[in-house]
Amino acid sequence: LLPQQQEIIDDTLPDISAYVREMMEKWTVEGGIEQDWDQYLADLNKMGLDRMMSAYQKAYEDYIDG
Repeated sequence: LLPQQQEIIDDTLPDISAYVREMMEKWTVEGGIEQDWDQYLADLNKMGLDRMMSAYQKAYEDYIDG
């Protein structure tokens, strides 16, 4: 990983992981995934999921290209 890719991942992964766990637990106990799904995706994007996935994708492509 390039330093800037690692920085993006380090900045976003902990919060995103915690939010995903929180929502999975909520949906397992209370249900409601159908009502929450669109907001869940919007929240993940606000948290930087797209940037994080782009950093992972770029790192993978750099690895494959050697």
